[in-house]
Amino acid sequence: MIKYIYNSDGYYVAYIVDGLYCFSSNNDYIGFMNGINLYDYDGKYMGTLTNDDRIVRNEFSVFPNILPVMKPFKPFQPLSPMKRFKMSNLGIGYTDIFLHKNTRINYKKLDNKFAMYLNCELYDLNNNFLGCINENKHDKNSIANRFGIYGSQYSKLSIFNKYGPYGSKYSVFSQLNQYSKNYLVLKKAGKNVGKISDNKYLSKDIISATDFFNWYKDRCDL
Repeated sequence: MIKYIYNSDGYYVAYIVDGLYCFSSNNDYIGFMNGINLYDYDGKYMGTLTNDDRIVRNEFSVFPNILPVMKPFKPFQPLSPMKRFKMSNLGIGYTDIFLHKNTRINYKKLDNKFAMYLNCELYDLNNNFLGCINENKHDKNSIANRFGIYGSQYSKLSIFNKYGPYGSKYSVFSQLNQYSKNYLVLKKAGKNVGKISDNKYLSKDIISATDFFNWYKDRCDL
């Protein structure tokens, strides 16, 4: 039995086989179901199945890891269903994990590319400190600390504030603005080691902001 999973924009993004195994629309193994909760192949909580066939997670809820199940054989890829209409907005604190049609399996492939930047410090071009790129959610200076000034979605200094100068796609200071000439700087031991921006025309060595921070959030389970 096949259950199709959609994202909030109405796109088919995954399917569940026999109420247990979850595969992406490209037929990659994502994880397994435990009741209505989806866990990745390592037993790490990803999200919860809703009545409208989305997988969502509440940023204020914490689920412990569980023992993974044996990886299944890849099934025959089912026919793709029709696109749905855009779905209703989720409540405050809830995130559609498939909204950008990406899954944890995509981001793990970026470890070799981005893990070298862990424990770097983040600055803007005016040398304003914007937090540490580490995995310590209790570090007051970490962007992984969702209650800290550098990791909160409400802080002016946070890159995760969608309405702030560093998190808005429309701000001239934001690395997410693909038309801005501003970028963020990664520093380690006081030396510049990387530039982050979604404006790929700034330089050949620019790091995609969307790819980097999606990888980082996935790695830190944010």
